[in-house]
Amino acid sequence: MEVQDKPALIKDTEEAIKLFDQNLENLSLLKSADQKPKIKQVVLEALKQYHTANEKDREFMLKNMVASAERIPQLYLLAISLLQAFAKHVEKEIEKKEKNSRETIP
Repeated sequence: MEVQDKPALIKDTEEAIKLFDQNLENLSLLKSADQKPKIKQVVLEALKQYHTANEKDREFMLKNMVASAERIPQLYLLAISLLQAFAKHVEKEIEKKEKNSRETIP
């Protein structure tokens, strides 16, 4: 295995990160032309992976947003039916208390 120059690697890493940040919106062309070919190649591959992952995330979020929006009316109906069921339960409890209070008073 070849011994690598750590300061050069750090410099190349910083250049690659800077180039990546400058070209986040571009899909294939790099704005800066004064970089080493190896750095350009690595940055292009990283940009492709970044955009591919973002596209998958966007599609996933879009599908979830549509599904969530479609569930809103169902959730409102569920909340209303829960309130109705709770009202019936309270009504029964009140009737039980009234019945018990009538039985205890002679």
